[in-house]
Amino acid sequence: MESALQDHHRDDAGDKRRSLRFMIFNVMAHDAGVQSIVFHGLRDPVNLVSVGNDAKLNILDIQDPFVPMTIFRLRSIIYCVVWPGHCQKISFVDGDLMGKEANMQDCQDFKSGQHFAECSGMMMCMAASEQHVYITHGTSDGFVKFHNSYTQRIRGVPKIQPVVYKLIYHEETDTYRYIDGLEPIAIKKKGNNTDMVNFVLDHNISINQVCWNHNSKTSAWMASAGSNGLCRLDFIGVGEDWD
Repeated sequence: MESALQDHHRDDAGDKRRSLRFMIFNVMAHDAGVQSIVFHGLRDPVNLVSVGNDAKLNILDIQDPFVPMTIFRLRSIIYCVVWPGHCQKISFVDGDLMGKEANMQDCQDFKSGQHFAECSGMMMCMAASEQHVYITHGTSDGFVKFHNSYTQRIRGVPKIQPVVYKLIYHEETDTYRYIDGLEPIAIKKKGNNTDMVNFVLDHNISINQVCWNHNSKTSAWMASAGSNGLCRLDFIGVGEDWD
């Protein structure tokens, strides 16, 4: 903690008391690097969830932060997690490249979680909105998809994840192309065993960041960007009541 507060490039580097005034707490929540950390909503949040290279999904209560709760420990690195304030579901990705939702108020869903997405590449980013119920995610194979976080599971009826677009790269011509109008993808019951090594190494089409517009009347606008520097803006909403 003392080494973290020391910065020899600042004039007040040795004034630890001044730095401690702004530090609420400092706790070792993970055994390795943290990949993503988010609060539960934006209105007076007290809980936050974090995931990292130790394959753990932890929850901390800022009112008692020194006792982190490990909810899951998976087989691989967890890159992203979201926990919107309007629901109790935590969305993350497991080692089988399946997006899962764990309901913190339902004991049955809490044990294993429900599938909400299927990926042929690693899920690099997710984004939720406080204005609506849709969660979007981008993957290392160039897909951007979204789903309704309030969709209930119906036995015998597969869940559907709409596709916003897919980014492809033509190596011969050195050009990128967006493919729109793709059919929604049905989520399989079993895990995806697709070899993702090529998708990890070929990072030209990886979608690394997605986000929603936070304003209520423009919350249907979604931005996405990848490792190649391209940024795209999409309108997901329907109807006329938008700015």
